[in-house]
Amino acid sequence: MVKEVLGRSNEISNVEQSVYETIYSDTINYKSYGYGFHGETFVPYFVSQQPKSLLDVGCGHNDFVHALRAEGIKDTWGIDFACPGADQLADILQLPFKNNEFEWITAWDVMEHLRPEQIDDALTELSRVSKYFSFTIAYWPSVTKVGDHGLHPTVWSWQEWKDKIEQYATLINDPMVPIPELGFWIGEWRKKK
Repeated sequence: MVKEVLGRSNEISNVEQSVYETIYSDTINYKSYGYGFHGETFVPYFVSQQPKSLLDVGCGHNDFVHALRAEGIKDTWGIDFACPGADQLADILQLPFKNNEFEWITAWDVMEHLRPEQIDDALTELSRVSKYFSFTIAYWPSVTKVGDHGLHPTVWSWQEWKDKIEQYATLINDPMVPIPELGFWIGEWRKKK
Protein backbone atom coordinates (compact mmCIF):
# COMPACT_ATOMS: atom_id res chain seq x y z
CA MET A 1 0.00 0.00 0.00
CA VAL A 2 1.28 3.46 -0.88
CA LYS A 3 -0.29 6.43 0.84
CA GLU A 4 -0.53 9.18 -1.72
CA VAL A 5 -2.64 12.20 -2.50
CA LEU A 6 -3.63 13.11 -6.01
CA GLY A 7 -2.01 16.34 -7.10
CA ARG A 8 1.03 15.98 -4.80
CA SER A 9 4.10 14.59 -6.48
CA ASN A 10 5.94 11.70 -4.90
CA GLU A 11 9.04 12.72 -6.87
CA ILE A 12 12.01 13.65 -4.72
CA SER A 13 14.20 16.61 -5.62
CA ASN A 14 16.07 17.08 -2.33
CA VAL A 15 19.73 17.89 -3.01
CA GLU A 16 20.80 15.65 -0.09
CA GLN A 17 19.11 12.53 -1.51
CA SER A 18 22.05 11.32 -3.60
CA VAL A 19 24.29 11.26 -0.49
CA TYR A 20 21.87 8.93 1.30
CA GLU A 21 21.31 6.79 -1.79
CA THR A 22 25.09 6.25 -1.75
CA ILE A 23 24.94 5.23 1.91
CA TYR A 24 22.05 2.79 1.49
CA SER A 25 23.52 1.22 -1.66
CA ASP A 26 26.96 0.69 -0.05
CA THR A 27 26.20 -2.22 2.25
CA ILE A 28 29.86 -2.75 3.09
CA ASN A 29 30.94 0.68 4.38
CA TYR A 30 27.53 1.71 5.77
CA LYS A 31 25.98 -1.66 6.64
CA SER A 32 24.46 -0.52 9.94
CA TYR A 33 23.29 2.92 8.79
CA GLY A 34 19.56 3.45 9.24
CA TYR A 35 19.25 0.79 11.95
CA GLY A 36 19.89 3.18 14.84
CA PHE A 37 16.31 2.97 16.20
CA HIS A 38 16.59 6.41 17.79
CA GLY A 39 12.87 6.36 18.61
CA GLU A 40 13.11 3.24 20.78
CA THR A 41 12.94 5.31 23.97
CA PHE A 42 9.56 6.65 22.84
CA VAL A 43 7.79 3.36 22.08
CA PRO A 44 6.25 3.14 25.61
CA TYR A 45 5.15 6.78 25.38
CA PHE A 46 3.30 6.22 22.10
CA VAL A 47 1.81 2.95 23.34
CA SER A 48 0.38 4.94 26.28
CA GLN A 49 -0.91 7.68 23.96
CA GLN A 50 -2.56 5.24 21.51
CA PRO A 51 -2.28 7.61 18.53
CA LYS A 52 -4.99 7.35 15.90
CA SER A 53 -2.32 7.70 13.22
CA LEU A 54 1.42 8.35 13.12
CA LEU A 55 3.95 9.16 10.40
CA ASP A 56 7.64 8.54 11.07
CA VAL A 57 9.76 10.72 8.77
CA GLY A 58 13.32 9.70 7.98
CA CYS A 59 12.49 6.23 9.27
CA GLY A 60 15.54 4.42 7.94
CA HIS A 61 14.76 0.72 8.09
CA ASN A 62 11.46 1.45 9.87
CA ASP A 63 12.29 -0.04 13.29
CA PHE A 64 10.10 2.47 15.17
CA VAL A 65 7.04 1.81 13.01
CA HIS A 66 7.50 -1.97 13.27
CA ALA A 67 7.75 -1.68 17.07
CA LEU A 68 4.51 0.35 17.25
CA ARG A 69 2.69 -2.07 14.96
CA ALA A 70 3.83 -4.96 17.17
CA GLU A 71 2.24 -3.10 20.12
CA GLY A 72 -1.09 -2.88 18.29
CA ILE A 73 -0.81 0.65 16.88
CA LYS A 74 -1.73 -0.17 13.32
CA ASP A 75 -2.12 3.16 11.50
CA THR A 76 1.60 3.94 11.43
CA TRP A 77 3.64 4.70 8.36
CA GLY A 78 7.36 5.20 7.78
CA ILE A 79 8.88 7.30 5.01
CA ASP A 80 12.45 7.97 4.03
CA PHE A 81 13.83 9.65 0.94
CA ALA A 82 16.46 6.98 0.26
CA CYS A 83 16.21 3.92 2.52
CA PRO A 84 14.64 0.86 0.88
CA GLY A 85 13.42 -0.31 4.32
CA ALA A 86 10.81 2.46 4.48
CA ASP A 87 7.13 1.85 3.80
CA GLN A 88 7.36 4.54 1.15
CA LEU A 89 10.04 6.74 -0.41
CA ALA A 90 9.05 10.37 0.12
CA ASP A 91 10.75 13.66 0.90
CA ILE A 92 10.26 15.67 4.10
CA LEU A 93 10.20 18.81 1.92
CA GLN A 94 7.17 17.64 -0.09
CA LEU A 95 5.13 15.10 1.84
CA PRO A 96 2.62 13.27 -0.38
CA PHE A 97 -0.14 13.36 2.24
CA LYS A 98 -3.34 15.29 2.89
CA ASN A 99 -3.47 18.20 5.31
CA ASN A 100 -3.88 16.87 8.87
CA GLU A 101 -3.75 13.24 7.69
CA PHE A 102 -1.80 12.14 10.79
CA GLU A 103 -2.38 12.79 14.46
CA TRP A 104 1.35 12.45 15.23
CA ILE A 105 4.54 12.91 13.26
CA THR A 106 7.94 11.77 14.47
CA ALA A 107 11.44 12.46 13.18
CA TRP A 108 14.20 10.71 15.12
CA ASP A 109 17.58 12.36 14.44
CA VAL A 110 16.37 13.80 11.13
CA MET A 111 16.27 17.59 11.36
CA GLU A 112 20.04 18.05 11.69
CA HIS A 113 20.45 16.15 8.38
CA LEU A 114 18.70 18.98 6.54
CA ARG A 115 20.52 22.02 5.25
CA PRO A 116 19.76 25.21 7.24
CA GLU A 117 17.82 26.67 4.32
CA GLN A 118 15.56 23.57 4.29
CA ILE A 119 14.44 23.72 7.94
CA ASP A 120 11.52 26.13 7.45
CA ASP A 121 10.17 24.15 4.49
CA ALA A 122 10.45 20.91 6.48
CA LEU A 123 8.67 22.35 9.53
CA THR A 124 5.94 23.76 7.28
CA GLU A 125 5.35 20.34 5.72
CA LEU A 126 5.47 18.46 9.02
CA SER A 127 2.96 20.86 10.56
CA ARG A 128 0.72 20.67 7.49
CA VAL A 129 0.14 16.92 7.76
CA SER A 130 -0.05 16.41 11.55
CA LYS A 131 -1.31 17.81 14.85
CA TYR A 132 1.48 16.73 17.24
CA PHE A 133 5.17 16.01 16.82
CA SER A 134 8.05 14.35 18.60
CA PHE A 135 11.67 14.73 17.51
CA THR A 136 15.15 13.91 18.62
CA ILE A 137 17.77 16.29 17.29
CA ALA A 138 21.55 15.95 17.51
CA TYR A 139 23.44 19.13 18.39
CA TRP A 140 26.85 18.02 17.10
CA PRO A 141 28.52 17.16 13.78
CA SER A 142 28.07 13.65 12.44
CA VAL A 143 30.95 11.23 12.74
CA THR A 144 29.69 9.50 9.57
CA LYS A 145 30.75 11.12 6.31
CA VAL A 146 30.39 10.37 2.64
CA GLY A 147 33.70 11.54 1.26
CA ASP A 148 34.11 15.01 2.75
CA HIS A 149 30.35 15.48 3.13
CA GLY A 150 29.26 15.61 6.77
CA LEU A 151 25.76 14.30 7.43
CA HIS A 152 24.71 17.03 9.90
CA PRO A 153 24.77 20.28 7.93
CA THR A 154 22.57 21.99 10.55
CA VAL A 155 24.44 21.93 13.84
CA TRP A 156 22.52 24.31 16.09
CA SER A 157 22.34 24.62 19.86
CA TRP A 158 19.18 23.53 21.64
CA GLN A 159 18.27 27.22 22.07
CA GLU A 160 18.54 27.82 18.32
CA TRP A 161 16.33 24.79 17.68
CA LYS A 162 13.88 25.93 20.35
CA ASP A 163 13.61 29.38 18.76
CA LYS A 164 13.01 27.85 15.33
CA ILE A 165 10.53 25.17 16.45
CA GLU A 166 8.53 27.69 18.51
CA GLN A 167 7.89 29.68 15.33
CA TYR A 168 5.70 26.72 14.30
CA ALA A 169 4.64 24.97 17.48
CA THR A 170 3.93 25.05 21.18
CA LEU A 171 6.24 22.77 23.11
CA ILE A 172 4.60 20.34 25.53
CA ASN A 173 6.09 19.74 28.94
CA ASP A 174 5.41 16.07 29.62
CA PRO A 175 7.14 14.25 32.49
CA MET A 176 7.33 11.08 30.37
CA VAL A 177 9.53 12.85 27.80
CA PRO A 178 13.15 13.92 28.38
CA ILE A 179 13.95 17.62 28.03
CA PRO A 180 14.95 19.46 24.83
CA GLU A 181 18.39 20.23 26.24
CA LEU A 182 19.07 16.50 25.85
CA GLY A 183 17.74 16.53 22.29
CA PHE A 184 14.11 15.45 22.83
CA TRP A 185 11.24 17.59 21.58
CA ILE A 186 7.48 17.15 21.77
CA GLY A 187 4.73 19.60 20.93
CA GLU A 188 1.60 20.65 19.09
CA TRP A 189 1.73 22.56 15.84
CA ARG A 190 0.21 26.02 15.63
CA LYS A 191 -2.12 25.93 12.67
CA LYS A 192 -2.22 28.95 10.40
CA LYS A 193 -5.63 30.48 10.06
